Amino acid sequence: MKQILLILFLSVFALPAAAWVFLEDVANPKADSSPYLIYNIMQGKPVRVCVDFIETYYDASARKIKKSYMPSGRKRDDYYSRVAHITNGVYSDWINNVKTNIEKSGRTYEFQDIMRYLNSPKITYVNYGSSSKNCDAFPEDNSAFDLRLMAETNEEAKSFIAADNYRLAYASGRVRKHIMIFFHPDYIDEGWINVYAQKYDNFMDQDVQARAFNILFQPILLHETGHVLGLADQYLGTEESGDGSYTLAGITPLNSLKSIMNSRRRGEKRTLTCDDAEGIINLIDFYSKDASSKRRTRGWASLCRSDVVYVESLPNKVSQGEYQAQLAYAANGYTGEVPSHIKRIKAQMLAKAEREKAAAAQAAEEEARAKAEAVKAAVQREMDYNKRLDSVGYCPICHKHLANELVKRVSAPRRQVTVNGKVVRYEYPYGKCSVDIHSKCWEEYKNSGLAVPWKAWCSASKAK
Repeated sequence: MKQILLILFLSVFALPAAAWVFLEDVANPKADSSPYLIYNIMQGKPVRVCVDFIETYYDASARKIKKSYMPSGRKRDDYYSRVAHITNGVYSDWINNVKTNIEKSGRTYEFQDIMRYLNSPKITYVNYGSSSKNCDAFPEDNSAFDLRLMAETNEEAKSFIAADNYRLAYASGRVRKHIMIFFHPDYIDEGWINVYAQKYDNFMDQDVQARAFNILFQPILLHETGHVLGLADQYLGTEESGDGSYTLAGITPLNSLKSIMNSRRRGEKRTLTCDDAEGIINLIDFYSKDASSKRRTRGWASLCRSDVVYVESLPNKVSQGEYQAQLAYAANGYTGEVPSHIKRIKAQMLAKAEREKAAAAQAAEEEARAKAEAVKAAVQREMDYNKRLDSVGYCPICHKHLANELVKRVSAPRRQVTVNGKVVRYEYPYGKCSVDIHSKCWEEYKNSGLAVPWKAWCSASKAK
């Protein structure tokens, strides 16, 4: 039996933490951030995908793993077709999941603006077949493709899958969305992971292969596609990747939440859920926030649970009666008096915005004060430093401050006064004076053979 060289690089077996949550870059976009793929869906634009196949092998002579792009040909085309088939299916699953949950709720009238986005997925592949150049050959911005898939084969060393959405900044500073998939393409159709070999004796059995695929590989691709659409991880310990406001995590018990963006338990089949559909609906609402939408601005009742109402893409806890009132309000075309819970939620949002505004103003004031204090302290340090420099004086040769240098104190010369060949006293022609001088300068001056201007030095010393 062939052994499947595939190791999950994700925290696949961690405990679930919450349902949908926006990625931080969605809620608070940076200047160099490119739109997530939900934007393509809303604009009716195709998702342009570039796929690279990188062959990895171990060079025994160099004792290192080397990589090279797979050349064009039948092998590459075969791999490309299989990866494209899976990618199309996963992308379709996300779109169809939203459509199915809306239709199942019987509330298509409420989501007319979203239903028009949920057509067959539009995916184009920019380097398939004759255009088999690698993705790095395209312009270093988002003009050529929206999503990059990197399929890395491992012929000599262990293979693993590291399906990970991350941003790769190029020299131009632009950002591209990526999913990196490291695996052995020969096993795409034959099997998926060797950890199940211990559980299933006949891993090459087609039913076992299908089960392994459904349990392992497909959920991972669904999960990673959720990232490039704009949803964050929901594992314990990964909260930093998501925004704290646009999430169900703070208002709903953990044991009631199900999402492909959560981790899963070993052996449990995972697929897209109603929570995942709501995540996409909220992404669309968020990206269309500049447009007029009664559903978005006046609220909508959750498709998945009877105690949540969304307003401005933000989830809010409500009572059963308020939930039913929201359903009736939407069914009537948002006519009549605005429900009391919407007024309450709007008031809470306004109060929160005012608090955040006041906190931001206070923070800005404190930052300005801190900057002013820092400038004042820097000026004072400069003054203190100059004062200290003035106190130590200057080298009489190089005329630089004597601070931070090796300093030598040199005394003015004296001469002997003799009577009958006997020293009776010493005279100081320049007076008893001494000067501080840089040691290096003094040595160079002595070696130069120049006469030492003691008269001038001592006069300056006495004057000081």
